[in-house]
Order: sequence, then C-alpha cells, then structure tokens
Amino acid sequence: MESEATINFKGLAEAAKICKYFLTTDKNLEIHLNSDEFRPNEKAKGMITFRTETAVKPAEIRVEIKGAADTTFYVTNAITTKNTTADRTHYYFTETYLNYQKILYEPLKESDELEAGNHEFPFEFTIPEDAPPSMDEGQGKVRYSIKASVETPWTIKSEAKAEFIVLPYLNLNAYSKLDEPRISKIEKGRLLSSKQITATVSIPKTGYAPGEVIPIKVEKNKQSVLSISLPVPELLPTLEDCANITLEYDVIVEIQTNAYVSRTSKTSLPIIIGTIPLKAKK
Repeated sequence: MESEATINFKGLAEAAKICKYFLTTDKNLEIHLNSDEFRPNEKAKGMITFRTETAVKPAEIRVEIKGAADTTFYVTNAITTKNTTADRTHYYFTETYLNYQKILYEPLKESDELEAGNHEFPFEFTIPEDAPPSMDEGQGKVRYSIKASVETPWTIKSEAKAEFIVLPYLNLNAYSKLDEPRISKIEKGRLLSSKQITATVSIPKTGYAPGEVIPIKVEKNKQSVLSISLPVPELLPTLEDCANITLEYDVIVEIQTNAYVSRTSKTSLPIIIGTIPLKAKK
C-alpha cells in the first residue's frame, strides 16, 4: 500500500484582488495622485484638475478620501426540509480607517467665477498607521477611494472617483520565534491491518516573505524522506489587527493512500507572511 504526499500553499488571501478604477461623470474633471500605492504613515499628494470651456460659478469643489473594511456573511438559523428553504440572518460590519474631506474651492462673493481653461486644486492627506492592506476577497473587502465633485448651480453635479492601494509593511523580525522550526505529524491507519502510516512534516521557520522558498520535509515511517521546495508568491501580508477581517496563511500537507476508506489525511502548518524577510541567523 503506497502513499503520496501532496503539498498545498493555502491562505485566505489566495484569491485577493487589488482593485483600481477611475470613473467620472465629466471628462473635464480628473483626479491625479503622486502614486497609486501607499504605505501606512505615508503622505499622499494629489491634484484635482477641472477644465471648463466657458466661465462658471461653482458653489464648491470638494475632495473626499475614504478607507474602510467591509465584511458580510450569512448565518443559517434553521432549514425547513419541506420547502428546502433556509432561515438566514445577514450580518454586515464596517470599520472606517480613513475619512477626510476638504473644500478645495468656494467663492468668497457671489460674483466670483472660474474663467475658461484648466484649473488645478492640490490636496494632501496621510495614510493612517493602522490602515490594513487593500483587498477584495469574497466576504471581506478593504478599499481606499477618492471622490472629487464640482457643484454648480442649475447643472448636474460633476463627479470623479478613483481607488488607490494601501500595502502595509510587515517586518518579520519584529515577531519572536518565527525563526524556529515547526513540526507536525500525520498518522493514518490501514484497512484490515494493524500497521499505520506515520508522517512527520517540518519546516525550518514560520516567517516568510514573497520571493522566498519554503523547504518542506516529509519523513514517512522514519524511513523515506521527501523534500519539497515551495516558492512564496506575491501575497498580501498576514493581517491580525483588523477588527472585521483576518488574513491567515497555512502550509497544508496532504497524505493520499490507496486505501478503500478514508484515503486522505492532512496537517496544517500556520505561517506568517511579511514584507520584510527574517534576517539570517549568525
């Protein structure tokens, strides 16, 4: 009876998508940023550009910057088998990290107007220290956006919207014991046999950054050893401090046999994904 080890790298952020978009109701209104990716505590600088072919009298020109984490899920309370319907409760949570508004222009007197041409209105804001990374992962989303608006009497409000990315630093050296190995065991019995398969799975450390390789060793029945190198792809860092969303990663090792019943057993090795790798041991 032979067995086979299958290695999977799995994380809640595996399908995370970083979203950027630009949407405007007026081609003459644009949002410009000095970058489309920022770090916590970083100052962002931008410019609102408004073009007009004739003189106009805007009531105000405003910019709004928002960042929030939204989670939504359903909890099944009861299922009626007769009609196969479920009584479900919908839960929705939001946590705001960034909420900044500023009026970039407003007339000092009724006769004030903007002449025909291009008009630029600068602004700046700081990314909060506790801002989680941008993501869109099923039941959990973290988005950061900018909205510019020009409100002119007797006309439809002009609006432009854009998203930007926040990607925090996560220094693995700030954690303790991430440079220590982690070991787990898989034990699986055989059908009509007193013998069982015992596999010991180990990794040399539990902190990794994208671009590194996870060396995985699987030792079966203290006899054969299987070594696998698993590259770490570009992933968002582990997220633990957000009230509504947790981002966790595991290395999952699965043992498959040719047994007739319950052919598969697996174990999970939790790891931390950061942006700054661990320093090599001296």
